[in-house]
Amino acid sequence: MAEPARPMPAAAAARKPPAEVTGWKAALAAAWQGFSEPSALAFRTFLLSLAATLGLCLWYFSPATLAGPMGAFLPRSALDAEGFATRAALHTGHVPPDRPRLILLGTSAVAQSIGTGTLLKDRIEAGTGVAWDVVNLATPQQSPTDQFALAETALASQTAESPLALVAVGFGAQRLRWTTEQTLGFHAMGRLGVAHTWADDEARLLGGTVPARTGFYIPDNWSFVLLNGSEALMRLLLQTPARQDTDQYVHGASMESAARHALIGRETRSGVARMDAYLDQIARLADRVALVPNTRMVLIEETISPALVAEQRLSGPRAELETALAQRGPGRMPPFWPIVAEADLTAADYFDELHVLSGTPQDRVQVALSDRVIAEWNAYDGAPDGN
Repeated sequence: MAEPARPMPAAAAARKPPAEVTGWKAALAAAWQGFSEPSALAFRTFLLSLAATLGLCLWYFSPATLAGPMGAFLPRSALDAEGFATRAALHTGHVPPDRPRLILLGTSAVAQSIGTGTLLKDRIEAGTGVAWDVVNLATPQQSPTDQFALAETALASQTAESPLALVAVGFGAQRLRWTTEQTLGFHAMGRLGVAHTWADDEARLLGGTVPARTGFYIPDNWSFVLLNGSEALMRLLLQTPARQDTDQYVHGASMESAARHALIGRETRSGVARMDAYLDQIARLADRVALVPNTRMVLIEETISPALVAEQRLSGPRAELETALAQRGPGRMPPFWPIVAEADLTAADYFDELHVLSGTPQDRVQVALSDRVIAEWNAYDGAPDGN
């Protein structure tokens, strides 16, 4: 027999159904539901956001955009020398020149010896009577293939009607430390977001394997974009470009040590056996540059402390290298400008074994270099001739 229904308590019978949620509470509940549960609106929002992000990346990470004003947001920080060099090379190679240009390639030793380059530019303009652009593309541990890539990128805008482009490449016995394996290893890192044809050809000549290039900036510079991408886009959205610290190599505590001295000395002395290969590589870069109209290449001495030279017995390798360079003849090799010797620097002018102090030591290097550039300009007729 079924149990009879129990009578409902009076309080329960009088309870009303909950009132319908309206206003901001309803909007909040709907938003939470859209984000926490599958919905067509959430999916469409996701797709639109993804498309907008992809479009922003494709637009921003392109040579034309990075060469323009938006490229100022590319460097990650004031210390991102590779980011600043990439942007400067792309800009220089994208904008048709209306004045002579001095393009500097080399390691952090070159970068520190030039600093802001203000004195260098002022003296060159005063001595030649024309306006110049000074483009400093020096970066820490700049590899031989880095120099091929930066030179190709920066000279892309040079034509038969362009004013002189003078490419000054850092040179010295300390560059003998670069082995083939190190060069190929650095090339594979993709630290710069620049052109690859010259550098890839050089890497293949050295026996390396290079990736297939697509002709599109992002896949061809994937490592560089991954490293710089998120911070560059954030700086772009916030409109906060980084300001380069041109004296970054002499800030903070020096990393100089007896072990580092011994390493530089040992690698430089052992590099004497690679001297011919080093000079051959310079000749190949010079041959590339010579094919660009109205362009000349010179070699400039990179700074190295006299104290380190004496301690590690590097006078011999330096003399051998300069003699070997001279013996190849001016027709086969670029001229060598011993600007560090002409600046008459002493050990007291150095922050560490490779980098000069800010101020007067930098000024002396810039004076020596500017004197050489002025003399080169005076020997140059100034008229584009296609050579």
